[in-house]
Amino acid sequence: MKNKIRILPDINDKKIKAITRMATSEDWYLLTHQQMSHMLSFTKDFERINVYYTKMTVTSCLNHPKFGNTQLIRKNISMERLGELFKNPRIHTGVGYYTKDGIKLRKSFVLKKR
Repeated sequence: MKNKIRILPDINDKKIKAITRMATSEDWYLLTHQQMSHMLSFTKDFERINVYYTKMTVTSCLNHPKFGNTQLIRKNISMERLGELFKNPRIHTGVGYYTKDGIKLRKSFVLKKR
């Protein structure tokens, strides 16, 4: 009897497909899928969103009107919030922080209604 090699499906396959479907529905283009770092990278209108799908950390690379090129880093993002980020990557989520030239500047904040 020969040994059979059983290949298990990647547990992240469904999540990868869901994230990609969510991004492309908002006209984001899949730039790369880096399997070793579990990262999907999407681009649209000179902006980029990187999704690290095992921990659901999302990095938005944007050109800020005052600060220039910045990165907004958000950790433990839900799929619902990720959908909102694909609609508007500049929204303030109240979690995370931003960087300029790789230097952590400050925590993100929530705009409160008056």
